[in-house]
This record gives sequence, C-alpha cells and structure tokens, in this order.
Amino acid sequence: MSGIFHCFHLHFVVVLSFVLQANIALLLPVFEQFLDMAPDTSAHDTVRQSVIILMGCLARHLDKDDPKVVKLFIYRYISL
Repeated sequence: MSGIFHCFHLHFVVVLSFVLQANIALLLPVFEQFLDMAPDTSAHDTVRQSVIILMGCLARHLDKDDPKVVKLFIYRYISL
C-alpha cells in the first residue's frame, strides 16, 4: 500500500507544480493577501503554513532575479 501512496503522492506533486506554474499571476496575490489578513490565531497556523509552502513552490517557477523571490523568502523566513 505504501508504494501506491508514494506513486500517488509523486503524481500529485507533479500536477500541483504544473498548476502553480501555470497560474502564478493569479495565485500569488491571493496567497499574499491571505497572509496579510489572516487572523493570528492557532486555528489558522496550519493554513498559514500550507500557504507559505505553496508560495515556496511558486517561487521555484519565478526567474531568480524577480523581486518577488525575495518577498517570498522573507515570508518563509518570518514564518519559522
């Protein structure tokens, strides 16, 4: 069963990466707005962490000289 789960997980990651790459311009502002406006409660910790992980996935598809990369890095660093 773990082999099936691992295979499913790998396919999910590939599909998610493709979707993120194709929709950077749409998703990044949504994620940024959520992080700026989300309540600072423990109930939202998991959601914030997930959004930061997704933003990191988005950053992989940006040009290394894009100023948004620095902003995404700062979001991730602050969240630690």
